[in-house]
Amino acid sequence: MPFGDKAHIAFSSKAIVNYLPIGGIMPKISVIVPVYKVEEFLQDCVDSILNQTFEDFECILVDDGSPDACPALCDNYAKQDSRVRVIHQENGGVSTARNTGIRCAQGEWITFVDSDDTIKTSFLEKLYTEALLNKADMVCCSYFTDPQFLEEGRKEGRKEGRKEGTSVQVNLPF
Repeated sequence: MPFGDKAHIAFSSKAIVNYLPIGGIMPKISVIVPVYKVEEFLQDCVDSILNQTFEDFECILVDDGSPDACPALCDNYAKQDSRVRVIHQENGGVSTARNTGIRCAQGEWITFVDSDDTIKTSFLEKLYTEALLNKADMVCCSYFTDPQFLEEGRKEGRKEGRKEGTSVQVNLPF
């Protein structure tokens, strides 16, 4: 693992975590996105990441053996934006995909975004700023479910949002 002895590691689906740099010039943040059967949502997700006000990041799309159009969509993003890296692997589940992303991450900080979620344009900037201002090892935030997506889900007969589970955007408390 690239973390070293003094790493500060804690994982949450909505956390940004600091670890010891491994040398060389690296992005400030690695955004890891596990991808599996989400072609309907992937564009919104990746676009929300690439449209951040904070631009010093890499986006690692981990295609977890998705049988739909996701692998090609991921590859297209990598061709269009140098901040995007794609890793294709056999299906091993979301935890395996996240771990693969962690092993390949080059950023000083790591955050995870689910591939059926979107984030506000200030997500990375606010978390990074708060981390520096507070000399934090980890910054967490809450999230909210967009009422529009909940309503779309109800119209389709589902209890939740756009699909089984929820579609979220990060809601920062500051």
